[in-house]
Parts: sequence; C-alpha cells; structure tokens
Amino acid sequence: MTTPSTSPTRAVRRAAVSGALTGALFGLAWGVAVRIFMRLVTTGTPSFSWVGTAFILGLAVLFGVGVGAAAAALAAGGRRWWLLAAVPGLLLFAGQGMPFLPAFALGSPAVARWRRMGWAVAAVAATVPAVLLWSDVRLDEDTMLSAPTRVEVSMLVGLPLLALALVAMGARLWRPVLRREPAGVRTEPQVWATVEPQAPAQAQA
Repeated sequence: MTTPSTSPTRAVRRAAVSGALTGALFGLAWGVAVRIFMRLVTTGTPSFSWVGTAFILGLAVLFGVGVGAAAAALAAGGRRWWLLAAVPGLLLFAGQGMPFLPAFALGSPAVARWRRMGWAVAAVAATVPAVLLWSDVRLDEDTMLSAPTRVEVSMLVGLPLLALALVAMGARLWRPVLRREPAGVRTEPQVWATVEPQAPAQAQA
C-alpha cells in the first residue's frame, strides 16, 4: 500500500514527466518556426547548415522540457526548487535569442498575474525589439534600397508572435508560483466531530 507521504511525490514526478513531453513538442515546433523565420528575414543566398539547425532545435527543446516539467510539477503541488529545471533552457535567450528575452521576462509573470493586462504588457515587450530590429534592416546602407517586403513583414509580425508563444509557455511556469498561499499561511482541514445520541437515563426508583 502506498503511504500518504510518498503519493504526492509520485504525482508530482508523473506531472513533471508529462509536462516535459508536452514542453518538448512545444520546443520542437517553436524551433522549426524560428528556423522558417530566419529564412524569411535573410536576404541574398542563405547559408544555413544542418549543424546550426540542430543547435537551434536542441536549445528550443531544452527550453520546452525544462519549463514544461517545472510548470507541471509546481501546478501539481511540487516545491519551488522545481524552478531550477527551467534554468538550463534560458540559454535560448543567449546570442541571437536576446530579442525574445524582454517579452519572456516581463510578459510571462504579467500574464500569469493579470491575464488581459498582462497580455498587453507582453505585446509591448514583444513589439519593441521587433521594431528596433526592423528599423535597422529596413534600409540597405550600401544600395539605399528598402528591404524586401517579406523581410519587413516577418520582422514586424513574425518576431512578436514567436516571442508571445514563449510568453504563453512562461506564464504556465509563473502561474502556480504567483497564486500560492504565503509560506506562513496554511489552511488546516476542518475536522467535524460526530456526536452520537445518548439513551435517556432511567429514572431511579
């Protein structure tokens, strides 16, 4: 028979495994979308390699697995040290992934806390880097010609959408953390005592 003390731990682990699998699928899909985005914003002859593609997909899957496992474990009642599972996936935001960081860092907790207002914050945080990058690539300094339309549209639309997808995943991580009760406040279960009716005392002679 499973003791009550080990049952919650097993439930958290099962939730973490399920969340990791879901996160891996998310990361794979997101990585493929990023690779397509990179092709759309590239001018001239593309120089992509299978090694670079595998590296991007690997980082995206690592992010999805870590965030998915941590979010599911926390939602199932796991301790906050499960947040450490998401740390390796933060490598996704190094280098060329830096434009996605503001939306993930600011938008994810905002969406988890405020929902509609949080999505507004996330949209701004996702759009600002896109506009800055667009202003940098929209005009070729050598030819003084505008960038192709697909490049400008992909930068202004594709980049924010990719960032908002990360926000949705990050909000799952923050939601169980922000909605938990403070450490000093615990709700104790109420115990109702059962009072059995007593037989009336017999009159003494």
